[in-house]
Amino acid sequence: AIPLAIIALLIIRGEPWITQAIDNAPLLKADIRRVKLGLLISESTSPKAIIAVHAAGQIPYFSNRTTIDLLGLNDPVIARSASHGEFYPGHNKWNYEYSITELQPDLIADNFAPLAGFMQDNQQYIKLDNGIYIRADSVLVNAEKISVEYR
Repeated sequence: AIPLAIIALLIIRGEPWITQAIDNAPLLKADIRRVKLGLLISESTSPKAIIAVHAAGQIPYFSNRTTIDLLGLNDPVIARSASHGEFYPGHNKWNYEYSITELQPDLIADNFAPLAGFMQDNQQYIKLDNGIYIRADSVLVNAEKISVEYR
């Protein structure tokens, strides 16, 4: 009976255990990357710099910078706006025209699929090799320091 119970338990709940054993924790690698990015931003920008992010957790916390939440969970303008595409809570509202063009952050820290299309012809921002965008006229970002690979 015990082997049968173990087999039944593995069939029902085995996938999270296997994932935990292989990856140590869901999204651990992404969490570590975001912590590193937050620390890099802290070291490479003035405390007065304003950053924009899609992942509004580790990056704002570890960078200790004023942050624009591009997905709008912390922005009433975006939170009250219409959604894009399928229902995907927390990931289907954005307004780059407002968040980037109007609010003009000094740095855009992370990417989300729709951002690339919006930034394609944007002359205000420079995309660095590590994927970070910096505003071309910002004096609050050390472009050389922030351009290192952090992953």
